[in-house]
Amino acid sequence: MLKTKRLVLAIVGFACFLGTANTAMAVTFDADFNFGAVTIGSYAERRLTVRKSSSKAQARSQCARPSPPYGVVASAPVHYVVALNWQITCGDCIGSLVQRKLSTESPYAYKTLSAQAPANTYYYDWEVSPQTEYCYRVLAWNSCGDSNYSQEVCVQTPSHLPPPPPPPPPQFDDEPGHFADVNGDGLADWIQVNRQINEGCVGLALGGGSFAHWSNCSPARGAVNNYAHYFADVNGDGLADWIQVNRQINEGCVGLALGGGSFAHWSNCSPDRGAVNNYAHYFADVNGDGLADWIQVNRQINEGCVGLALGGGTFAHWSNCSPARGAVNNYAHYFADVNGDGLADWIQVNRQINEGCVGLALGGGSFAHWSNCSPARGAVNNYEH
Repeated sequence: MLKTKRLVLAIVGFACFLGTANTAMAVTFDADFNFGAVTIGSYAERRLTVRKSSSKAQARSQCARPSPPYGVVASAPVHYVVALNWQITCGDCIGSLVQRKLSTESPYAYKTLSAQAPANTYYYDWEVSPQTEYCYRVLAWNSCGDSNYSQEVCVQTPSHLPPPPPPPPPQFDDEPGHFADVNGDGLADWIQVNRQINEGCVGLALGGGSFAHWSNCSPARGAVNNYAHYFADVNGDGLADWIQVNRQINEGCVGLALGGGSFAHWSNCSPDRGAVNNYAHYFADVNGDGLADWIQVNRQINEGCVGLALGGGTFAHWSNCSPARGAVNNYAHYFADVNGDGLADWIQVNRQINEGCVGLALGGGSFAHWSNCSPARGAVNNYEH
């Protein structure tokens, strides 16, 4: 009994020494009065807290903040939304944060728009105004903290309405309609060429004003916005051949007719044939050999040239040139046999004033400029000839 009392006093003294006299204690003994376990509430909790804090500090020292997002791209396809995309390489990221400001604001004006899950590396900003430039940046975060910000990207939203499409290239009055006998049956056939895409079709005449729409189509025939098209028999086989001239660059090609509305695209091409935007092109037999010759007239300056047909779709560029032939911007040009000698003569009519002149063909591609002129022939701007 005396041993037990001393033991109890010793335990109470130990508790007082620790400053825990008011703390609940539980003591159990085995048969020999040895300690089995002692639990002191607040003391044990303090030790556990210290151990946990030490473990967190150790874990934090071993992890790293994520790298900043990269490859950030902003686009504004329409005036009411900006599409944002980026990439991250953080395997333990918790998410991404998207921020925005106006391009005219300081770097401190950034405001958070959205927090995204780590798998969502895109964001659509619907709160935008037309014709306004916005700047964006993104950061990623994990349990260790935030990354640095990504590189800033800026984009301007368009206006409410998209800009009008560019006007089509000028359609000059020296470009004829597309009606010609391409199969040699004596009937003019109907040729139709797309303005936007490369496609031309032939509708063979059936007689009585009807046509086979469409007998033959091909994407080898260039769009009218890029090429001018002419039809003339350049090899003397009685079939109208297809001539195509580039509007922008110096290149003209001949597609010889094969019959049935088909053509050899392209039998002959040459950079000696001037771009349509700079030259007007005409086809007529000016030397009486039964082959249509190539006539080219400058639009800006007074100069016209004749390329005599050599057969097989080739021409002598240029057999005869003369500054007596007026610039297309000031004069319209026509070719017809006006004196019945089998040679196409040159007719030139002023665009501004009443005056038309005839240059009779002399053979070999030369003309008498001008055999006959008269103010009785009306200005092209007022009259069609």
